[in-house]
Amino acid sequence: MALIYQNRNLDNIANLADNTKAKALQWHDYLVKNDIELLIYETIRTEAQQRENIKKGVSQTMKSYHLVGQALDFVPVNSKGETLWSGYNSSDVKKAVAEAKRLGFEWGGDWNSFIDKPHLQYVYKGYGTDTFGKSVNIGSSKDYVEKGDSGTEVKVLQNRLIELGYKLPKYGADGDFGSETLAAVKQFQKDQGITVDGIVGSVTQKHLDNASKPKSEGIPVKGRIKIVNVSNAAYICDRPSSTNSKNLTTIGKGKEINISGSVPGWWEVIYDNRRAYVNEKYGKRIK
Repeated sequence: MALIYQNRNLDNIANLADNTKAKALQWHDYLVKNDIELLIYETIRTEAQQRENIKKGVSQTMKSYHLVGQALDFVPVNSKGETLWSGYNSSDVKKAVAEAKRLGFEWGGDWNSFIDKPHLQYVYKGYGTDTFGKSVNIGSSKDYVEKGDSGTEVKVLQNRLIELGYKLPKYGADGDFGSETLAAVKQFQKDQGITVDGIVGSVTQKHLDNASKPKSEGIPVKGRIKIVNVSNAAYICDRPSSTNSKNLTTIGKGKEINISGSVPGWWEVIYDNRRAYVNEKYGKRIK
């Protein structure tokens, strides 16, 4: 059964770069098979459009994956075709997002600094690396690693996890993605504040590539907090002060972060191997 906006979706997907388009078509097939009604309302974007979006505050950079045909924006719709901008937490949309990430897309809803739930981008080999007008044969090969897989890719993953301080006590880097590797991947995802699903797709791989091994003289972890009582995100500050502090970054609602203690009115968190601070009212101790 066709989706309400199927023709419009396919017309917009047709404007994407080659490999991104192939993945987007796979994703759209999944939506059709599972009767998940979404509208893909934008794909490729001009520089003029991007500058206008920055002025409006709906985008933050001129290095948007929309400019190079590696991104799409979507919104849930109801049976009448009406957009549901508050519907991104529905079970159907969660399934759709999980499938997109399985295919290798990065979801803006996972970002900490600027949460963008309508946004999916296909990093491919980096920004602007996808092509236009070339044939693509994606076949049935996977671009992610999960439990049950084996071989060189798994061994590389295991060695990277060990290098970053995650233990695989029984077998080490044996090339088999078993329960212990799954546990290590999930712990890494949790520590990075990204979706904890145990699948190493493009988002998790990007974090693995950029992660640094904790310093041996690192700050002792004394617990963990979860971000609550915010609309989208809380600030991580360089000092425990509402007037004299500098915002280092943000951490999204529902995300978790290690703490080294607390001072009056603030949680002392561990950010980028240094002490930083989150307002006490935005953190709930969970460990």
